[in-house]
Amino acid sequence: LSVIREYASDRLDASGSRALVEDAHAAAYLALAEQAARYLLGRERKRWLDVLTADHDNLRAAITFFTEHSRTDEALRLVGAQWRFWQIKGHTYEARMRIDAVLALEGGAPGLRAKAIESSGGIAWWQGDLVRAHREYTEALALQRDVSDPAELANALYNFGLAQAFAGSTIEGLDVAEGEAALHEAEEIFRRLGDQRGLGDVHWGMGNVALFAGND
Repeated sequence: LSVIREYASDRLDASGSRALVEDAHAAAYLALAEQAARYLLGRERKRWLDVLTADHDNLRAAITFFTEHSRTDEALRLVGAQWRFWQIKGHTYEARMRIDAVLALEGGAPGLRAKAIESSGGIAWWQGDLVRAHREYTEALALQRDVSDPAELANALYNFGLAQAFAGSTIEGLDVAEGEAALHEAEEIFRRLGDQRGLGDVHWGMGNVALFAGND
């Protein structure tokens, strides 16, 4: 109830421990989001979607806390972990607003920023904004090449490859072959890593490119 919430908030202020409590709260929900993110495309998807739905307001509060306190790395981590939940549940408008606010923060580890930009590209993709998706997947790929994490690089190549192919009819001058090359590079990395899910995604992507991008 709002009255009880306001009373509790007043008592928290009076205790002088608001900063500590909010920090601990945000850290706890960052950990929850990162744990859940590993399962949102797997067999336990429904269970974790239910968990995140029940705690959506807590996750919102955590993002607000990290953003308002310029805790860039934590904010980047949280939107990077949570974007798939927003996409699946249809909260793309909120996702756009919150990811944009986080990306406006200064600094942050390059790998974390790359994942957040990739998350923004993912939301753009599902909103049908191929121009923005392509731009952000391109930026994320450039960052991932400098980070030197093979798995993340392969994922960035996969996203870029799809965007390059599908945005070709929207953005003048794009070379579909460059997208295909990125998908093949991703395939090589995923095969070297023994990542069967990654290989499946890339092969699905190649099939879609061949079907919809006008290739034989």
